[in-house]
Amino acid sequence: MFDGTWRGNQTRKDIILLPKETHPSVSHNLTLYKTQDGYKGISRFDINQERTRFMEKIGEVKTVKEYTFTEDISIIDSEVLPITGYSKIAKFEDYRHFKYKGKDYYCTAYIDNEFNTNMCVLDEFYNYLGDIIIDSYNKMSFGVGPEVYFEKNWLFFEKDKDLYFIYSTTPNLVIYKCTDFDNLIFEKHLTQDTTKFNNLPQQELYFSKVTTGGSTNPIVIDGKYVYLIHTKIYTERSYNHWVVTLDKHLNLLSISELPFIGKRIGYSLFFITTMLDKGDNVIITGGVEDNQNFIWEIPKNKLKKLIYNE
Repeated sequence: MFDGTWRGNQTRKDIILLPKETHPSVSHNLTLYKTQDGYKGISRFDINQERTRFMEKIGEVKTVKEYTFTEDISIIDSEVLPITGYSKIAKFEDYRHFKYKGKDYYCTAYIDNEFNTNMCVLDEFYNYLGDIIIDSYNKMSFGVGPEVYFEKNWLFFEKDKDLYFIYSTTPNLVIYKCTDFDNLIFEKHLTQDTTKFNNLPQQELYFSKVTTGGSTNPIVIDGKYVYLIHTKIYTERSYNHWVVTLDKHLNLLSISELPFIGKRIGYSLFFITTMLDKGDNVIITGGVEDNQNFIWEIPKNKLKKLIYNE
């Protein structure tokens, strides 16, 4: 079974690292999607990441780096574009593309000037459509500064012409369903205790009510909904990414016994934000070291072995 360890140069050459921005600008955590002619994606873009100090100062970020790619994922063009429609100070980050009723959108986190992390939706032109409305939001303290709202990494997908998102996987699978897209109102659709499925390393879990982070929106493989979550090894500045499988009714079937992409990848902060089905392969994208984007094409059978825990 694949153990998340890539040895020597066996597959490292397959990882495409996109060019870094000129310091102090940064771009990372690329989300990617298929277009008629190739692929398109956007990532965080901050003209000067050093303006932001955790729980002290927010450097306003209302820009994205937009990429267009050929069918073989070669870069055609890239440019920095503005986010519009939000007038207050904010730092937008962690975009995940989703499609609903044939249109392209982005689920996006943003940090406001009171250090709350909120979830919103942007349209295909990067116009802010509004905050996502649910029944309650997570509030927590980071040991410095005030208690704040902290929501991130919601995973959107369309099923039977309805829009859903996965709020959490452990200790409970919580899924919301859209009841009013014009006003971005979602209601809780499913809650399932996942304790018996969870063999994840306890020392890698987050210290909050949501103990694993969402990484990729679900894709359908063999009639099942498959997505990645992550745990974090703080002492090593690294992540493990695990495979989660739901049945057609969105009930949890399994969490992989081993990571799909493990901490021994060879890069610190190798963070996955997108997984796409490409026939015999899957494409994953995301960020390295919070300062560079990557694209990686991996044989799908490596993923399927973990879906079925073979």
